[in-house]
Amino acid sequence: MKFSCNKNDLLDGVMAASKATPSRPSVAILENLLFDADEKLTIVGNNLDTAVCYEVDANISDKGSITLNSHIICEIVRKLPDGIVFFELKENNVTHIKCLDVEYDISGVPGDEYPDFPTVNGEKFLEIEPEKYLAIIRQSAFAAAQVDMGRPVLMGVKFEIEDNKITASALDGARLAARWDSVDYNGPAIDCVIPCRALNDFAKIIKPEDEVIKITLNKNFVLFEIGSCRFVSRLLEGDFVDYRRFIPTEVLFETVINKEEFANSLERAALVIDEGAAKSPIKLKFAGNKMTVFCMTSRGKVNDVVDISTSISEPFEIGFNHKYVLDALRNSECDEIIMQFTGEIKPSVIKSTDENAKFLFIVTPVRLR
Repeated sequence: MKFSCNKNDLLDGVMAASKATPSRPSVAILENLLFDADEKLTIVGNNLDTAVCYEVDANISDKGSITLNSHIICEIVRKLPDGIVFFELKENNVTHIKCLDVEYDISGVPGDEYPDFPTVNGEKFLEIEPEKYLAIIRQSAFAAAQVDMGRPVLMGVKFEIEDNKITASALDGARLAARWDSVDYNGPAIDCVIPCRALNDFAKIIKPEDEVIKITLNKNFVLFEIGSCRFVSRLLEGDFVDYRRFIPTEVLFETVINKEEFANSLERAALVIDEGAAKSPIKLKFAGNKMTVFCMTSRGKVNDVVDISTSISEPFEIGFNHKYVLDALRNSECDEIIMQFTGEIKPSVIKSTDENAKFLFIVTPVRLR
C-alpha cells in the first residue's frame, strides 16, 4: 500500500472514522482504524454498533490495506504540518508516514482482520437539510438517558416519520423533549429509535458546505450519507413511550418568562448547589408578577427575583433540578417561554410563546421537604 493525500483531508477522515472507536473494545482490533487504498482511499472505524466510512481524495500508487491505532494516528495527523502526507506500508505491518521533515514508523494490524462495513439496503429513504437535522437533534437528544437505567432504549431518540412530517422525542424518566418539522417523505411510515450518541457523533461530522443528508433505514440499521462520509448505526430495540401521553390536558396556571433572564437566574442559583443537584433543588416561588428563584444548601443561600407575566391568582411554590430546567431553556431557541404548571408534584411544560414553534419540553418537579 502506498498513497499520498492532503493533511487536512486526511485529518477530516481520521477524525470522522474515530467517532466509531469504542472506549472499551471487546476485540482489540476495534481500537484501530482501517486504511483501505483501492480505487479510492477509505478510512473506516467500526465498533460493531456504529461504523463510519470516510472517503479521502488521494493519489494511490499501490493498493493495499492496514489498520492503525485510532488514538495514535489521529494525534499524529493532527500534529503534522500542513502539506502532503505520504503513507507507505513496509514489512511486518509497519506503516511509514512522512510529511515535509516529519517521519513516523507505526506498527499496525493487517486490514483483512477488520470487520466488514455494514450493508444497509432499505425501502425507507429520505433526504433532509443539515440545518434541520441539527436543530431536531439539538432540541430532542439532550433529554435522552445518559446511562443505561435498565432500559437501553431510553438512551436513544425516537423518530416518527410519516406524511411529510418528522417527529423526534426523547425522555429519561425525569424530563422529556419533543421536536417536529416538515420533511419531503411519502414512503412507508417510519418508527425507530436511534442511539443518542450516534446522532450526536454524526452531527459533529457535518460541514457548513454540506447540502443534504441522505437517510436509509431497514429493520436493524440506519445509514446516514453526507459528503464523503457514510455513517451507520444499529437501531435500539424496546418499547418507547409515546411522548404525547405526558402532555398535560389540564393546566393550573401558566407564566411568560424571558428565557435569558430565567437562565441567568438559574445559573446564579447554581453557584450554591453542589454536585448532588437532585438533593438541592431550586425552588420557584410565584406571587403576583414576580418569580423568586430560591435555593439553600450547605454552601449558602440565594434569592433571585425575575419579572414575569402570569395568570396565577394565589402564591405557588415548586421545586426542580436546576440542570433539567436549564437544559430546556438553552435549547428552546426563542426569546420568551411559556411555562405551564399542573401542580406542585406534577410535570410542567416549557414551550415557546410563538405558536409556530416546533418544540415542547416537559420537566418533572422535585418534591420539596
